[in-house]
Amino acid sequence: MLRRTCNCLLSAQGDGHDTRVVVKQSVAAVPVRQGWQTGLFDCEDDGCDAFCCSVWFPCAAFACVADIVDQGSEGRCVHFTCYLVAAYFGLWWVYTGWYRRKLRERYGLPETPLPDCLTHLLCHWCALAQEYRELARRGFDVDEGWEGRPRPATAPAATAVPRVQVPMTRL
Repeated sequence: MLRRTCNCLLSAQGDGHDTRVVVKQSVAAVPVRQGWQTGLFDCEDDGCDAFCCSVWFPCAAFACVADIVDQGSEGRCVHFTCYLVAAYFGLWWVYTGWYRRKLRERYGLPETPLPDCLTHLLCHWCALAQEYRELARRGFDVDEGWEGRPRPATAPAATAVPRVQVPMTRL
């Protein structure tokens, strides 16, 4: 984790004496911002995986992305259903734009090329595909949702060599 030290110099003048106090404060720095690892129109980068899924099954693609953004707290079925309800009322772009904002905030991504809701309104399939590819490049198996998250490598379980009992003999 990056750390930054802030040095502050306080001075107070009392009875003719200059008193200086140095205060050191350690502040955890915000991680370095990275841009999107894939562009909005880079649909051919992964063959047809992300783009075809976002075109033919946008509710499923969104449900997987939203499940990862929410860290599995709601479940893909809830996101799938909410997407369908929002789409029925013509508000898919508000709902999906809200999750795009949450994704950007989680990974420190810039709001480009348009505000999140407008990106989904004007180029919904490309935006879904970009979010799908972004999470895939960060190590997620997006089709599995939060269950497909990258997990730290674990050491294999230690196995003990079986002890052989040798009968006691007299010499």
